[in-house]
Amino acid sequence: MVAVDGSEASHNAYEVVTQSLFHFPEDILTIAHVFNRSKSYLPFNMHADTIRQTYDSLIIGYGARAKLLWEENDPQYTTKEHVLNLAKSNNVDLLVVGMHGRKGPKADPTVLGSAVQHLSLNTFCPVLMLKDKTIRSQKPGGKLRWAVCTDGSEKSIKAFHVLARLLDKSKDEVLAITVASKGIDIPAIQQLIEEHFNQEGVIKKNNEHDLVHATIVDFLMSQGSAENYIDFVAVGNNGADFSSHSDKRYLGSVANGIIRNSNLNVLFIA
Repeated sequence: MVAVDGSEASHNAYEVVTQSLFHFPEDILTIAHVFNRSKSYLPFNMHADTIRQTYDSLIIGYGARAKLLWEENDPQYTTKEHVLNLAKSNNVDLLVVGMHGRKGPKADPTVLGSAVQHLSLNTFCPVLMLKDKTIRSQKPGGKLRWAVCTDGSEKSIKAFHVLARLLDKSKDEVLAITVASKGIDIPAIQQLIEEHFNQEGVIKKNNEHDLVHATIVDFLMSQGSAENYIDFVAVGNNGADFSSHSDKRYLGSVANGIIRNSNLNVLFIA
């Protein structure tokens, strides 16, 4: 499900999904917009009726494989909560959002919009946050490169399996990254990942461990050449609490580090 609000970021998310990820016959494309009629001050492209007309016309060619959820916000919920309720009631298995919403980028471009952060932390399903407009047809050979941060944990394995469902396995390449650190059994993790590669039928793969960089974030930042570019990275995220005396939820350090230091699209596994 792609959440749209008339912003450029949300429309870019729609284009990435339809042009790069929506390739299996069994896929269902859901576009969701939750609106508030009292916000009549919004620019024309963000009016509810404009958004409905725009996406109705865009998805008509998909027939029964696509639908638009267009609902006025229930006053007992915030817009963010209403979007999550829509996702849950429609059995959505992936929620896709842009880096920010209709208010535009933050003064600090590395900071997520508040709605996007809320969805990433509180969702019941994986969330794909799109920062870069990655279009498959613009990549050499139509190949996307995916990375998954692996430490042998159940959540990192889950991240790999979610990622594997989005691949075009005939073209795309997957890089599993394990950074050496205290308590990490690299041979055991690499064997485990290889088993899961085989289970998912992933052919184009690299199962690497890194001894040079201190963290996975540092490693990802080093992957910037034309040969070793990365388009999407999957991370397990616990909404790590940075304060033992607070009940607030935050993005984990790896997810936060990737967002703040790169232009990568991030797949959060909550």
